[in-house]
Amino acid sequence: MKITLAAPITLEAAEGAPKRTISGLAVPYGVTADASTGPVRFEAGSLPTDGPAPKLIRDHDLSQPIGIVTERLEDEEGMYFEARISETAAGNEALTLAADGVLDSVSVGVEILAHRFDSGVMVVESGRWRELSLVPFGAFEEAKIAQVAATEAETASSEALISEEEKMDTENTPEVAAEAPTYPTPVIYAQPRKFSLPSLSEYLVAMATDSHRFHTMNENVRAAAGDVTIADVDGIVPEPILGPIYDDLNILRPIVSAIGARAMPQSGKVFIRPRIATHVEVGVQATELTDLATRTYEVEDVPVTKKTFGGRAYLSEQSIDWTSPGVLDAVLTDLAGQYALETEAEMCSVVDGLATTGNLWGADFTDAEDVVKKVFAAASTIGSSSNYAPTHLICHHDVWGALGGLADLNGRPIFPTLGPQNAGGTLTSSSFQANLLGLTLVVSKDLDDSEENLYVLHARALEAYEQRKGAISLDNPAQLGRVVAFRGYFAGLIIDPSKIVRITSEADPT
Repeated sequence: MKITLAAPITLEAAEGAPKRTISGLAVPYGVTADASTGPVRFEAGSLPTDGPAPKLIRDHDLSQPIGIVTERLEDEEGMYFEARISETAAGNEALTLAADGVLDSVSVGVEILAHRFDSGVMVVESGRWRELSLVPFGAFEEAKIAQVAATEAETASSEALISEEEKMDTENTPEVAAEAPTYPTPVIYAQPRKFSLPSLSEYLVAMATDSHRFHTMNENVRAAAGDVTIADVDGIVPEPILGPIYDDLNILRPIVSAIGARAMPQSGKVFIRPRIATHVEVGVQATELTDLATRTYEVEDVPVTKKTFGGRAYLSEQSIDWTSPGVLDAVLTDLAGQYALETEAEMCSVVDGLATTGNLWGADFTDAEDVVKKVFAAASTIGSSSNYAPTHLICHHDVWGALGGLADLNGRPIFPTLGPQNAGGTLTSSSFQANLLGLTLVVSKDLDDSEENLYVLHARALEAYEQRKGAISLDNPAQLGRVVAFRGYFAGLIIDPSKIVRITSEADPT
């Protein structure tokens, strides 16, 4: 990857500086600017102060070399430079333009070796500094060359020398009258007429007026030129790759997103979530000066065990350097996506592990009346124990499909795509998000689909805890490889089983 970035010039001119030099600030550190690849920011130490000297060129055009960078010095502010301009015609022109203030800015050309992204900004961690360009305009208003060390006599010396030589040539050259050139007349021999390609006008006229002649022309053209097909030039036919890489998965965490993931404690493998086990009692006093009602207030500990989720990949340095689109970013993105899917699957297993108490058995998900009755029965169960009304419906895609097919006695969908005023909700085949009977529908593919289940719950019933640690990598210089991994800690919990009821197609075991 190569980017270019124009930088402000802030270095003060040094006294007694060598002639034919320019100096200034090549790259400011910690400053975001628009480069050829988009927003970019260089970290301190991202550019080398040793190794091959960057070339000095014009406008990032490698065919216009004008000198070389002779000094590189960096501090916390950025990378400073001094460059010498070669004594060539192109160098003299650039030096003159720089002295006149026309080329008063510089811009670096860098091959990126390591980077990361921060809120859409590419943060350069290391790179090869290939070239430094003189440019008329930079990315910053203050991007000006600090010093141009060249005398007026030096910038004009080549022009004076040329003018003097031209004068001498003019004075010493005798005037000669112009004389028309003569050429010998060639001998013309009779020979068989060779076929020549028709002109464009001849070809178009024949195509429009004389089909026989047009056909003859085509045959002659083909006879005069050998056939060349893709099979003959297969070695130079490119095979372009059109990015980005196609991903067949939509990375979603429906249940985790619906209830929200909470931060978990940093230390400990197990942490405690307290909940009220027994409430105090309040009652009517029987008579004056008699004892009030009393009951012990009890809080129980609910242990929550952290689980570690992660994955890794081992990449060769060649695969990282040579692939386009880059395989490193693609692998890290896929690892993060698989982490999200696995933590959603963990939350689904917690929901499916609900105790069998509070179930509504034998649901017929093809019967609209039965489904509506059982949803309201579940809501009544939750409300009677806690005064909370449910907020969500959770189900697998199989049940979502069955709900979309429910119809009334006249064959009309009870959850239509275009909902009339008396509909109980709206379902569309293009989205898994909906509101049915006043409840938010959540559809997750990792729920148990061995039986048809529909969970009615208040969002307080479920809790999810997460510490997403992200990506980590380790280089193996012995094999020129890099191990990359993505990991995090996750735990799901049904904190209040009284606020969740499962409607299931299973038969009542009793």
